[in-house]
Amino acid sequence: MKHKLTTTVLTACLALALMAGAAHALTFDFQTDSLGNAIAPGEVIDYEYQNDGLTVYTYNNATPAQSMGIAYDAGSTRGLAVSDLNSPVSPESAGGHFIFAFDQTYNSGSFEFDLGGGAGQVQFVLGGALVGLADLVSPSLVFSDVLGSGVEFDTLAFVLSTGGYVEGLSVDYTLGATSTATTPEPITATLGLMGIAALSSTVLGRRRNA
Repeated sequence: MKHKLTTTVLTACLALALMAGAAHALTFDFQTDSLGNAIAPGEVIDYEYQNDGLTVYTYNNATPAQSMGIAYDAGSTRGLAVSDLNSPVSPESAGGHFIFAFDQTYNSGSFEFDLGGGAGQVQFVLGGALVGLADLVSPSLVFSDVLGSGVEFDTLAFVLSTGGYVEGLSVDYTLGATSTATTPEPITATLGLMGIAALSSTVLGRRRNA
């Protein structure tokens, strides 16, 4: 009886440990914040999802000192865009960058996007190191198509060359997944890290000024 009780307790502790260490699936539609409050078109998005462990940082290519990410309505679609300061509810035509900084790691997810006729790239980072990157081509991207299975990340960086937007971002953590990703080519990885370094300096600057 004592042995059975001990086994039950150990099993319960293990289950709790796994639950505590695992991230949960999250979806960000930019229509409501993490408390369920409605987000209006043109509203700045930065700390609206902190209760979900996400902070959004934005860099505006045209006006770096006044960078804001906003909720943007494109017809019936809601997305996240870099704000054009001359028209606050419209995307900046010069483009910019977003950094999605999570407080825990994930290893799967997806998002949709509209490049506004320009080019774009997504970079996956773990602990400041680049673990994957991809040019944005089709209107959606599944992370496992870039990273393989089980590769973890704690930061996503989206680079947009023109007035596009990001929509329907979701992240998840799959227990037991095994990493099958390939290492980026040295030159590609270096370029990616250069981009992350530039974005990180922007984030640090904003944190110091906050």
